[in-house]
Amino acid sequence: MSETEETKGTNEVTETIVKVAVPGWARGLGGAAIIAVGLFILVLVSSSFFRLSEGDRQRDEAAALHRKVADSFFATAQYRQALVGYTRAHDIAPTREIEVAMARTRLFLIASEPEAVAQVPTNDIRFDLELLAADPDNAATYRTVEGHLALSKGHADDAKTAYDLALAQDPKNVGAHLGRAMILRRSDPAKAYDEYAAAALAPAPLSFLGQMGRGETALQMQDAAKALDAFQEAAKLREDSGPAHRGLGSALIAAKRNQDAFAEFQKAIALDPKDADSLASMGNLLMGANQPAEAEKALRAALAIRPDPQMTVSLAGVLTRNAKPTEALQLLEPFFRQGNPPVQIVIAAARAADMAGSAPQATSLYGSVLRTIQDPQARLDPETTRALQAEAQGAIDRLSRAPVGIGGATPATGPSAGPGTR
Repeated sequence: MSETEETKGTNEVTETIVKVAVPGWARGLGGAAIIAVGLFILVLVSSSFFRLSEGDRQRDEAAALHRKVADSFFATAQYRQALVGYTRAHDIAPTREIEVAMARTRLFLIASEPEAVAQVPTNDIRFDLELLAADPDNAATYRTVEGHLALSKGHADDAKTAYDLALAQDPKNVGAHLGRAMILRRSDPAKAYDEYAAAALAPAPLSFLGQMGRGETALQMQDAAKALDAFQEAAKLREDSGPAHRGLGSALIAAKRNQDAFAEFQKAIALDPKDADSLASMGNLLMGANQPAEAEKALRAALAIRPDPQMTVSLAGVLTRNAKPTEALQLLEPFFRQGNPPVQIVIAAARAADMAGSAPQATSLYGSVLRTIQDPQARLDPETTRALQAEAQGAIDRLSRAPVGIGGATPATGPSAGPGTR
């Protein structure tokens, strides 16, 4: 190329730069000035482009970091933490890959924690299942989610079918064993225990709910040794779990180790000061340890958190023992106003009326207890029935022998014992 042609080409490039990059007002300047303005504008544009590229790079690096941490949590079955990481990565740089990872993690979380199905809208769960329909490697987990979804809607047969299919694909599927255990819990506690035990064989942290289920079912079967073993394992898996320490406390009571049980309930309350069940259990233990004043404080605190008939019975008993029978009767009165109070409420009221010296009222209430325990709908175990019958009949005999005006002839106060007791 000749020098003349090269110079001509350079001028053409310069003219193009001027037309594209130089504003109209600057084109009236001299040639050198025009070129200087054009180059200045190009530098500004280029620096902006590079700044944008640097921002994209930093954004992608941040998303990749969150994704990497989330992947490590997912690999160790810590699905809640994994979901946090994937969500953050998606917020920074949304991609289809991240959306799929989020959907998969949600389903794995629901499969391993059946109660989590209530925390996610049904339509969202069904969308995730459809999105991952072409993921055969995890089909057993998705079947388990379908089972949990059916069980949450009250369709136990459909749920069982889904769990059976999941276990046929993956015999060690934790969620499917938990689901079958929930179905069997009332009808066949022994088989439910076996399902929970199978779930408890999974590696940590997936084994936690299996151990908790083992412990609760063992208590239901009145097997203190199995309950103790299960809750001890659960508390080791999650030292910060209030329910695990509360369960261990209940197992220790069943094993007649009340002092150790008290310590576990204290741990549970330290983790959750609003744990009404642990407070009530502490109150009952304090009552058994002949510390009625402390027992009253614990039980009042429990009832302030959550009204409960059994806690009310316990507090009424403490008040009666603390020579406050009138307060006990006032505490029980709402149950009588509602009609058909359970027998535990009636016997507590009878004891309070007896302590208050109201023989007619106490006699009537004890009579209601005798009638109630004969009713098949009361569903009392034989030992409880015998104990209540002996107490109520013995009290009626004693009160019938008491001279009028001595030991309880004062007018009846507190709840009345009408026919509406059970």
